[in-house]
Amino acid sequence: MKVAVTGGNGQLGRHVVDALEPDHIVTVLDLTDVGTRQPYGPIDLLDLDRVALALAGHDAVIHLGGLDAAIEASDEAFYRTNTLATWNVLQAGVEAGIGVFSLCSSGSAYGFSAEGARHPPDYIPVDEGHRLRASDAYGLSKRVLEQIGRGFSERKGVHVSVLRPVYVAFDPVLPRLVRCKHAQPEPKTSGWQEPLSLLRWVVAPEDVASCFRLSIEQAPKFETFNVTADDTFSATPTRELMQAAYGQSIDERDSNRFDSNPFASPLDNSKAKRVLGWQPEANWAMLQQRASQQ
Repeated sequence: MKVAVTGGNGQLGRHVVDALEPDHIVTVLDLTDVGTRQPYGPIDLLDLDRVALALAGHDAVIHLGGLDAAIEASDEAFYRTNTLATWNVLQAGVEAGIGVFSLCSSGSAYGFSAEGARHPPDYIPVDEGHRLRASDAYGLSKRVLEQIGRGFSERKGVHVSVLRPVYVAFDPVLPRLVRCKHAQPEPKTSGWQEPLSLLRWVVAPEDVASCFRLSIEQAPKFETFNVTADDTFSATPTRELMQAAYGQSIDERDSNRFDSNPFASPLDNSKAKRVLGWQPEANWAMLQQRASQQ
């Protein structure tokens, strides 16, 4: 397939491009122009006409472009950029006859982190059917992104996958994650102030990239997928971490999960494994080893 990757020059985008290139022809749409895979130069995803020009002739789109949570931006910028860019990409793509899309949402859409209202999960492990309660600008923009994708998937011949990656462990942040784990105090009371955030859920960038590749190759009509490693990077077992973060116990839908692996991710990634045939290759031990080699 000829695949367009928005945000393809970013940290995650470069991994996605690498995952695609053995089997697909890749075009990058990005504000930064590094001179490769960008026949139309820099593309602002808020410019519908430019997006339409760049998407013509493609078979599929992986949409990573927008403002990431790590970027310092106003609430208005987060919301406007992430929602309008998504609509432009889908609108221009559908008008160009493209029928396969994969959108990058985020685990932030659940609303479990310190931003916004910081809601506890209704149950663990959290599957894709769990309600989305994010109220901060970034998380809310991802909730809306998902609804835009669902709406376009109602059209004949349009297939949309939505991926919800958690904290992506790029090489530059690995040492910080290791330090965070070993410096984290064991929770003693429910007054422990550090919330269970996406920083306790981790996934390797190449695993996210492989999931995006599989999502366009399998092309379900409309599905959402959690994208996380099988374990966390916390020094605290998941049950205790949840109790400390929210001051309450959380209903367990699969207690055997945390009996067999006390550090199992509270996010359920089994749907991506079942539907897409995806398998995360990296666990936290492997990521720690990678950090030690830097």
